[in-house]
Amino acid sequence: MKKEILAIIPARKGSIRLPNKNNLKIGKHSLVERSIKGALKSKVINNIIVTSNDKKILKLENKFKNVNFIKRPDKLSNSKSRLTDVCNHAAQKLKKKFDYFILLQPTSPF
Repeated sequence: MKKEILAIIPARKGSIRLPNKNNLKIGKHSLVERSIKGALKSKVINNIIVTSNDKKILKLENKFKNVNFIKRPDKLSNSKSRLTDVCNHAAQKLKKKFDYFILLQPTSPF
């Protein structure tokens, strides 16, 4: 039986030390786009979800049709928000059971 594997890409707006960091580019692609493309190339990931409060990132939904984008609520969009809460919120939005979760943080592109 095939395992259901969800990749969660958290890309919050509002970094204090490096403003707009998830939209910064390495070459032609932003950090968040690199994470999405890496997940799409994977042979093991069945589902991808990007969770963000950044309008620019959420607009990438038009470019990546096979990726789920959800607007992250304000209570999960601040510097004190716990990543486990963000991941739980994202997984619950899909209303599907998963065997494994993979966390792909845009700020760790390599």
